[in-house]
Amino acid sequence: MPRKPDFIMPTDEEDARINQGITLDEDNPELNERDFLQAVPASALVPDLAFQQRVPAP
Repeated sequence: MPRKPDFIMPTDEEDARINQGITLDEDNPELNERDFLQAVPASALVPDLAFQQRVPAP
């Protein structure tokens, strides 16, 4: 199946609403610079899972 050729960027108003939703979601906060600095590769946390062979999607 071919990929969609055009990507439609949200308008400034839509983008503001999206960002507002992100800000209000207490269960899934936006990552900040400190979060990225503390990030650890998945292979270091769960090596057995990280190196499993994946089955390609049809």
